[in-house]
Order: sequence, then C-alpha cells, then structure tokens
Amino acid sequence: MNKYLLLLTLLLSTSASAQQTNVLEIYKHFTLMSAAVDKCLKPSQEQLDIFKENYEHVSSLALEELKRRKSDITDEQVNNVLQSGTETLTLAVTDVVDKEGCKADQIQDLLKSFKMQVDWELVSPH
Repeated sequence: MNKYLLLLTLLLSTSASAQQTNVLEIYKHFTLMSAAVDKCLKPSQEQLDIFKENYEHVSSLALEELKRRKSDITDEQVNNVLQSGTETLTLAVTDVVDKEGCKADQIQDLLKSFKMQVDWELVSPH
C-alpha cells in the first residue's frame, strides 16, 4: 500500500522541475482537461478522436515514467495508481463544476487548453 501512496503522491505532485518537462504533470493536465470537457463542452468527433489519441500517448509515457521511477512495481500496480489519480482529479473537476459551474476560471482554462491541444495534434493522424 505504501507504494501506491508514494506513486500517487508523485502523480499528483504539482512541483515539476522548471528545467525538465514532467510527463506526469502533462498526464495530470490531460486528465483534468478530459474531465472538464466531459462536463462542459460538446467537441466534434474529430476533436475527441485527436484528444483521445494524444491522451493515450501521454498515458503510455506516464506509465513508463512511473515504472522508471519505481522499477519494482508491477504493471497492474502502475495502472491502479494512474486510475486512482484519474478518479481523484476527475472528482476535483466535478466538484468545481458543481459549485461554480462551467464558467469557473479553472474550468475555462482547461477548456481553452483542450482546444489548443486538439489543434496541436501531438500524435500524427493515420
């Protein structure tokens, strides 16, 4: 259980190094964007497909990073940590939307990020 807490702490930590991009922070942001979009936006199918593909790519990199940081953890444990983090972040977005609505600054920032991200196309289309 301590491994889960340690990895969850790593996942949810907001202190990314200024000199090195932290894929776990990127994963966290994608998760927050996903929750905000689910609650507050009706994107096109094309936007959803691009986002999903990019999110899957970032998720794969986050899995690799967690395994790199803690090499003795199993794939199942890493997946459980990411799932737990996803649930926590999704609940946080839901809480903001329930209390302040989709017009909340934090939610609007996430929706803007979503729109920028789908235009960026992290993963090339097939």
